[in-house]
Amino acid sequence: MSNLSDFRGGVFRIGDTMIVEERGESFTRGSEVWLRTGVIDSASTYPQAASLEHMRVIGLAAVLPSSMTVTDVAHNGAGIWIAAFGDATNIARSVDDGVTWNLVAHNAAGAVFSVARGAGVFVAMGNSTTFFQPSSSSDGSAWTVRTGTAITTASANTSWVRFGGGKFVACCGGTSATGQISTSPDGVAWTARNGSQAMTSLTKIAYNGTIWLVLCATTAAMSSTDAITWTNRTAPSSAGPSMAANSTLFVCIFGMAPTSYYTTTDAITFTQRFMPVNATNAAPRGFRVGPMVTYTGTYFIITSTADGIGSSNALFYYSADGISGWKRRWLSAAHSPNTNAQWMVAGYGTKLVCLPSAYSTGVPAASTSALYHASFPAGADFIGSSYQNIVTSGASGVGQCAVYLRIR
Repeated sequence: MSNLSDFRGGVFRIGDTMIVEERGESFTRGSEVWLRTGVIDSASTYPQAASLEHMRVIGLAAVLPSSMTVTDVAHNGAGIWIAAFGDATNIARSVDDGVTWNLVAHNAAGAVFSVARGAGVFVAMGNSTTFFQPSSSSDGSAWTVRTGTAITTASANTSWVRFGGGKFVACCGGTSATGQISTSPDGVAWTARNGSQAMTSLTKIAYNGTIWLVLCATTAAMSSTDAITWTNRTAPSSAGPSMAANSTLFVCIFGMAPTSYYTTTDAITFTQRFMPVNATNAAPRGFRVGPMVTYTGTYFIITSTADGIGSSNALFYYSADGISGWKRRWLSAAHSPNTNAQWMVAGYGTKLVCLPSAYSTGVPAASTSALYHASFPAGADFIGSSYQNIVTSGASGVGQCAVYLRIR
């Protein structure tokens, strides 16, 4: 392929691509408008392009009150969001679905890495080497420290908390299973429980409507139907996990650059699954550094960082059942030039928030940048592609080429 003149006789539809010699961010061809990949434009200006799934880009800019690496997020389903970022003093709070944020003192006895919502309250959770460190709040504006249960030889800052089956359940890493679980019906009074085996590293916990599952960065796992009596399980990978669940299915991702993910309904049998791949990589674009999975109540969302090719490359995949029908959605920006940076995408209903996070080894990707979106999945804030395709041609007299999208 040489230059634009080669395509003047072609017929292209809105959303089609073509490779031409580099011509800046956009160019016109008669009544057509072409936008270079890696560049985005207003969805309202190009409504036909915005109606196409592969052309939708989402994420309006928000500013966080301080530079942070978000570790966990929770919402009340009515506009209030709480974000934990491993701080010993504050959590971040939004009351308008991520449009604006402020810092609020969480009053827990130590750093907070995980948050959950249930029973009409938010719970913020951390842990020392000897105790869980919870606090709770009805709306996230004022927090009350609660008495945490004792843990035997825990690893500090490894706790995770979720709500399900009428109770909060927290877990943590450590060299002993004694006191490794803590439960509460209301976020106020907590009861120590013993795990079935030591989870020696950072833990993740989720509930699928009947079963609690705990994973860590080894193959050790455990499950329970009541969060009191636990049974040893074996995870399919020893890499750092991310996990979410709907009312039946756990979706689990392990490691920094996986080529697949796993699902289970019983915490015993894990099924390896693969997402759509692109032409040049064995893994889906976006499965590059520490992918995360969340569940919005409607969709599973898997998101990750840039893959080191092109411009921002920020994207996520979503699926209603966590098994099939995965679709890709571009985000409007990469939040940090740090190649270890990524977005944590969470939501409910049509609302999404996108917050700066980091990959599983904990390399900081702190940022004050955040995104929000109010009309997922049908809406778009922008059109185009956050991924830039550059093609270097060896043909005589031809310069660098790029891939362009027809947007009008």
